[in-house]
Parts: sequence; C-alpha cells; structure tokens
Amino acid sequence: MQKRYIYIDMKKNILFYALLVLFVFSCTSDSNSDGSNMDDDTPPAPATTQIPDAAFEQALIDLSFDDEIDGEVLNSQIQVVVNLNVDDKGITDLTGIKNFTKLENLSVRNNQLTNLDVSSMNTIKFIWAEDNALESLNLGGLTILEKVGADRNALVTLSVTENQALQFLTLSSNELVSIDVTTNNALTDFTVVDNPLSCILVNQNQLNDIPVDWSKDEEDSYALDCE
Repeated sequence: MQKRYIYIDMKKNILFYALLVLFVFSCTSDSNSDGSNMDDDTPPAPATTQIPDAAFEQALIDLSFDDEIDGEVLNSQIQVVVNLNVDDKGITDLTGIKNFTKLENLSVRNNQLTNLDVSSMNTIKFIWAEDNALESLNLGGLTILEKVGADRNALVTLSVTENQALQFLTLSSNELVSIDVTTNNALTDFTVVDNPLSCILVNQNQLNDIPVDWSKDEEDSYALDCE
C-alpha cells in the first residue's frame, strides 16, 4: 500500500511540474506575441519630415537645420524655425514646408518652383516668391498673412479672399486673367502691372478711394462687377 501512495504522489508531482512549465511557456508567449519585449529599453525613432527635393534639403543643411542628404529632416530641427530664407538654391519642390509649424517669414526667391502650397500654415505673415515659375500659389487659411511678393511668375489665378490681413501684394509680370480684392480692406500696396487682365474686382469703399500705392496697367479698370 505504501508503494501505491508513493506512486500516486509522484504522478501528482509530475502533473504539477508539467502544468507549471506550460503556464510559464504560455506567459512568455503572450508577452512576445506582438513582437514587443517588456525589457526592451530602446527609445522610439525620432519623428522626421520627408524632403524629396535634394536642393531644398541641401539648403536646410547650409542653414544647419539638417546634416546630410537622406530625404528627411528631424521635426525637432524644423519646428522651431521662424524665418526661412532659401533664395537662389535651384529648388523645384518645397514638399515638407508645412511641418515648419512656427514659420512666420518664408523667402524662396529665384528658384524653379511651379507650385507653392502654404495653405493652413496659420503662423505665416510674409511670403517672398518672386522669380520662380509658379503656376499655383495656395494661400488658403492664412488669416494673419500681411505681405506677398510673387512678381515674375506664371500665375493665371490667385485667390486672396481668405487673407483679410493682407497689406502688401505684388503680382506684376504674371498671366493673371482676373483678381478679386474685395475682402482685402487692409491692402495698401498692390501691383498687378503687366498681366493679361482687364478688370480688377474691388468693393465700393475701395472704388471710392483707390489707395495711391495701387498700380495697374493703364488699360485695366477697377470695378464692382467684372462679368
């Protein structure tokens, strides 16, 4: 009888240890099922912004906002930039500019840009984009924008209806066929000479007192209705 009891106890011990091994294995598998390791202290990779234009990235390197041309830049480096001057750099694509979240003053004069979209970059006050090849300039949502220089481009249309704080706008030597400044009551400096438009849409107050620093071609007219 004693041997039987010993045999039963051994079976219980074997079963206990077998269940314990299964439990430990199951817990280990669960902890690693998502590929994570609770003991892994590796910090997450820093956030970056894609900069596909090598000329733009080189300009950022020249300004010490980046250190090598690899198609990206650290967000921590560009999200503190207030003034950005990348004139004369051969830039064709400004993709990534929207992650400059504190930018107030942007100068991209004398590059090769055909498109510039700074819409909803609500910190921007000044944009200087003269002497590019711009066919599109998106200023939507820029409620504190004060000054825009876009002379000598290829703009056919431009909307400034959302830019009520606009004070200075120069668009000479473009391809504009129309322009509406009826919502721009703060606009004191305005130039649209050498464009193929014939009518400039204004509001009644503007028509009553055209600012002295507004310039247009002699054959063009200011009107309440350009239809």
